[in-house]
Amino acid sequence: GLKDKILMEDYRNMLRQVLGGRTSCNQIAAQRSMSHHTVRRALRLAREAELTVERLDELGDAEIRKLFYPYSRTVDFIE
Repeated sequence: GLKDKILMEDYRNMLRQVLGGRTSCNQIAAQRSMSHHTVRRALRLAREAELTVERLDELGDAEIRKLFYPYSRTVDFIE
C-alpha cells in the first residue's frame, strides 16, 4: 500500500546517497532518521549487487524490496 510506497521511496533516496559516496553512513542515518546499521547494511547489499545509481533508477519498488528483504513473502503491489 501507500506505506510500502513511502518506505521504498525512502530506501531509494537513501541508496542514492549511499551510492553517491559523498556522505558517511552515520551522516545519512542522522539526516534520514534511520539506524546507521540500516544504512551500512544498504551499502553492503548495494555493493554485493554491484548496484549503481543508474541501475537504481531502473529498478521498481518490488526489486528494491527484494534486494533488502529477499526472503519476504509479501505480495508485490502494482507500481
